[in-house]
Amino acid sequence: VGKTNLSVNLSIALALMKKTVTMLDFDLGLANADLLFNAVPRYNLSHVLSGRTTLQNALVSPYPGVKLLPGTSGVEELADLPENDRQKLFDLLESIQRDSDFIIIDTSAGVSRNVINFAACADEIIIITTPEPTAMIDAYATIKLIAKNPEHGDIRIVINMAANRIEAEKISSGIIQVCTRFLNVYVEKLGYILADSSVSAAVRKKNPFILQYPDSYAAACVMQIA
Repeated sequence: VGKTNLSVNLSIALALMKKTVTMLDFDLGLANADLLFNAVPRYNLSHVLSGRTTLQNALVSPYPGVKLLPGTSGVEELADLPENDRQKLFDLLESIQRDSDFIIIDTSAGVSRNVINFAACADEIIIITTPEPTAMIDAYATIKLIAKNPEHGDIRIVINMAANRIEAEKISSGIIQVCTRFLNVYVEKLGYILADSSVSAAVRKKNPFILQYPDSYAAACVMQIA
């Protein structure tokens, strides 16, 4: 649905607004934020968890004002972390909180224990979905599980690949109404991103679309979200 693309480009959008951002690629087992940033990190999350390096050594700066903790791809053990390793990640959040205006966590897709626990620790949870019915059902299922934690942060929704503003408003309003009626959970509209060929073109160039195509519709939408 585009969550890593949103995380990467939103990080840059906030940096353009003179905010300091740390992005954590916690898409455990299938991480790829470093590719979208066109970064070539020496270390990643697995090295930090194993004690082979420190968090500060693993952080890279792919753009002024943005730091990235690269994740790992193809490491089966990280796909479902044990409790002690999840606690290590929460401790990492504490250690970088003082140095960042925003910490953006890019989680895995779906509703694994990792995803729900990382979402539960956030002040603000962004659910990103598309106009496809299957994606909307998955978004609702994710909100349903997050809502079971009474201390969850504010839940906001972004519609990606929308044909136009009217479609985005209709879909987000529908999800919000269902969540209010059946879950008694308030979900807020955060924005939408229009379907834009610039996005896939930028991915092929390994450059965030907000930098590669700053005048694109998608870039304007992300700046509005920021």
